[in-house]
Amino acid sequence: MRWVLPVCVFTSTCVPARADDVPATLAAGDLPATLAALRGGFPVAGGGATGELYLEVAINGVSTQKIAQFFITDTMIYTTINELRDLGLRTDDLRPDAQGRVGLGFVPGLRYTYQPERQRINLETNDSRRLPAALANTPARPPTAATGTGLVINYDATVQTNSPTQYGLFSEQRFFYPGGVFDNTGTAYWYEDRHRYVRLDTSWTHSNTDTLVTTRLGDTISSSLTWTRPVRMGGAQVSRDFSLRPDLITYPVPALAGSAAVPSAVDLYVNNVRQFSGNAPSGPFVINAVPAINGAGEAVIVSRDTLGRSVMTTVPLYIDARLLARGLTDFSVEAGFVRRAYSLESFDYAGEPSLSASLRRGITDEFTLEAHSEITRGVYNAGIGMLFGIGQWGVLNVAVAGSAGNGGENPAPRYVYPAGYYNGFSSIAPQATAIPQQAPTGGSGFQIAAGWQWRTPAISIDLQAQRATPHYSDLAAAEGTPVPRATYRATLAAPLRALGSSSTASASFVGLDDPYYGDSRIGSLAYTTSLPRGASLSASVYHDFGDTRTTGVFVALSFVLGGALNGSVNAGTDHGKPIFGAAVSKTADYGGGFGWQVQTARQNGIQQSLAQGTYRGRYGDVLASVANVDSRTYGELDASGSIVLMAGDVLAGRRIDDAFALVSTDGVAGVPVLHENREIGRTNSAGHLLVPDLVSYQANHLAIDPLGLPADTAVATTQLNLAPQARAGVLARFPLQGFHGAQLLLLSANGQPLPVGTQITHRETGKQYIVGYDGLAFVDDLAQTNTIDAAPAGKHCELQVPYEAQAHALPTLGPFTCGTAAP
Repeated sequence: MRWVLPVCVFTSTCVPARADDVPATLAAGDLPATLAALRGGFPVAGGGATGELYLEVAINGVSTQKIAQFFITDTMIYTTINELRDLGLRTDDLRPDAQGRVGLGFVPGLRYTYQPERQRINLETNDSRRLPAALANTPARPPTAATGTGLVINYDATVQTNSPTQYGLFSEQRFFYPGGVFDNTGTAYWYEDRHRYVRLDTSWTHSNTDTLVTTRLGDTISSSLTWTRPVRMGGAQVSRDFSLRPDLITYPVPALAGSAAVPSAVDLYVNNVRQFSGNAPSGPFVINAVPAINGAGEAVIVSRDTLGRSVMTTVPLYIDARLLARGLTDFSVEAGFVRRAYSLESFDYAGEPSLSASLRRGITDEFTLEAHSEITRGVYNAGIGMLFGIGQWGVLNVAVAGSAGNGGENPAPRYVYPAGYYNGFSSIAPQATAIPQQAPTGGSGFQIAAGWQWRTPAISIDLQAQRATPHYSDLAAAEGTPVPRATYRATLAAPLRALGSSSTASASFVGLDDPYYGDSRIGSLAYTTSLPRGASLSASVYHDFGDTRTTGVFVALSFVLGGALNGSVNAGTDHGKPIFGAAVSKTADYGGGFGWQVQTARQNGIQQSLAQGTYRGRYGDVLASVANVDSRTYGELDASGSIVLMAGDVLAGRRIDDAFALVSTDGVAGVPVLHENREIGRTNSAGHLLVPDLVSYQANHLAIDPLGLPADTAVATTQLNLAPQARAGVLARFPLQGFHGAQLLLLSANGQPLPVGTQITHRETGKQYIVGYDGLAFVDDLAQTNTIDAAPAGKHCELQVPYEAQAHALPTLGPFTCGTAAP
C-alpha cells in the first residue's frame, strides 16, 4: 500500500495536491490516524504525536544509496537543511523553523511519496533544485615539499686560445636548509692584465607553500606587468608565487555542465580530443576538467545511459591564461636600491632607495584588474590596467600610467664592448667602455597601452600598442634607459591545412620609437611546414620601413639523418649581402655519451666555421671547440658540473640549476637507481647517488631496482615520490636491512625429505614456515643456534640448526635430521 502525502504551496494551509493522488482505500480525513499508527507510539510534542524515521531516499525514482533522517507530523514530513544538502538538493532559498527543520511540502518544485513497506521516500524535482554532481580530472596535489640541508657548488670553467689566452670561471655557491636557500653567483676572469672577480647576485630566499608567498632578501628583479619595465634591485621582495602549487589552475576554467536521467558514462571532447572520461549519477553534473587549450575551442559532452543511448551537448570555450580566476590575487613588492653596471661591477647601486609594487586581482572570471607603482627620489609612477574577456572574441587589455617628478638623480653610465671583440663561444665578461648618460628632464607624463588578442583553431590575432609622452618616467628611465615613445605589434597566424596539417603562415609588424635606438618599422612574413621523414622547412622575409630601409630573406631546411644525427642548411640575404650556412650535429644522450657538431656559415662577407665535441658524463659536461672566423682560428675548452656536500658525503655531478635528490641506500653500494623509470646510475661506496634535474614542487618518481640488491638484503620500499623545494636538495632514503636466512634441507628420522606441506616452527622467533619439495624450507631471522619443531605424519620431532652468516649470500644448509623431541 502507498500513501501520497499532502504537497504544500506558499499558503497558510496544507491540502492534498490532487484528490486522485489519495488511494480510494484511504480517505483524506483518515490520514492523521493512519500516520499515528505508522509512528508506533512515538513521543508527543506540543500535544501532537511526532515520529522520527530513517529512510532510504530516491530522487526521481533512482536510489541515492543514502539513508536520511525524517520527522513525521500529522500533516507533513520534515527534515533538516543538512540532510537535504547531503542528498544533493539546493537549500539556499529555504528557511528552517525554530527546530531547524524544513517541511518537504514547503520546498518549491519538490513532490514526495512515502513508501512505508519499503522504508523509502521518493523525492521528485527538476534540475534547478538539485546540486550538480562534480566530476573532475584535476591532477592530484603533489606530496608536501621537502628539503634537506647541504651545499651545492656549481661551476662553469672556460679557456679560450685567443690572443692572449683568456680564462673564465662562473661559480655558484648555494646553501639550502629547511628555512630557505642562500645563493651567491659570480664570474672570475683573466684577460690580458685584468684579473678580477665580479659578483652577480647574492640572495636569501624562503617560500611558504601554505600561503604561496616567497620572500627574498638581497639581489632581485622587480615585478613587472606587460605595460611596465623591470629593474634589478638590491633589497627585499615579497611576492605571490603560484609555482609553489603546480596543481593550482590560476586562470578561469569554464564549468562544463550536463544532465543525466539515469546514471551514465560521460566523456568530454575538446577540439575533438577526449580529455575526460567518467561516470555521472542521475541529475545535473559539472565536469571540472581543465581543457588543454589556449584560445577558442569547442567542448562536446557525451553522456550515455544504461541503454547505450548517447546525448551530445556542445559548449563553446575561450581560455586565456593571462586572466586570473575570480578571487585570486597576485602581487609583488620590492624595496631597495637599483642595481647598476650589472656583470661589470660587484657593488654598484643607486644612492637613493626605490620602491616598486604590482598587483593583479581576478574580480570576475572575465575581468582582471592590474595596478603598478614605482617611487624613487625625483620619480613617482603609478598606473592601472584591466583585462576583459569578451566571450568567444578574445581578450581586451588596456592600461594607463602617469609619472611626476624631476627625473631623478644622474643615471649610471652605459657600457659598450670594444669594437671587433669576438665573444661567440665564451661567457667571459670583457672590459667595457663607459658612456655617460643624460638624466631625463623633469615634469609630468603619462603612458597608455591597449591591445586585443584572439585565438582560434583557424586563426590567431594579437594587436598591441603602447605610447608615452616625452616626460613619462619610471625607475629604468631614472637610471638612464628612457621609455620608448611608442611600441606597436601586430601578429596574424593561421594554419594552412590545404598545404599540410602542420603548416603555419604568419605575418607580423613591429614598430619602435626609441630615443636611444631610433625608429624602426619591421614587417615580416613567415611560413613553416613539416615534410616527410622528420624534415621541416621554414621561410621568412622582412623589411624595415623605418630608418634602415633594409630587407632580408631567409630559408632553412632541417632534417634527420638517422639516429641522433641531424642536419640543416640555410640561405638568404641580409642588407643586400648573401647568407649561407650548413650544419651536421649529433646530440649527446641525456644518460651520458659523446656528441658533436660541425657547421659553416657566411654572413656579411665573413666566413665562419666551427667544429665542436661534447661529452656528457655522470660528473659533468666537457665541451671542446675550434672556430675559424675570417681566417682567424680560436680554440675553447669548457667544463661544467657541480660539487654537493650533503648527508656527510661529498659528491660530484652535473650542473644543478634547480632541485635534486641524494639517494641513500644505507651504505649499500652498487644499487641501480631509476628516475622516472629510467636508470640514472648506481650508488657509490657510501650508498649514495646524486640525481639532478628534478622538478621542484612536483612529484618526482625515484626507485631502486631490487634485482640489483644483495641476496641477503631486505627492503621496506623500492619507490618514492618526492617534491623537493626549488633550488634545494632532498634526501631520498631507501631503508635497506641485512637479514640472516637460509634454505634448509630437512629430513625425517628415516632419512627421507620431510613431506611437502609440513608445517615447521622456528622456536626462537615463533615464526612458522611450510616445507616445499625435496624437504627444502626457507627460514629467516636465524641465530647462531636454532631449534626447528616439526610434526611429520603427526609425530612431533625437532631439528638443531647451527647458522653462520655469509656475506651477500643465501646458503642452503643441511641436511638436518628430525630427532625425538625432548619430553
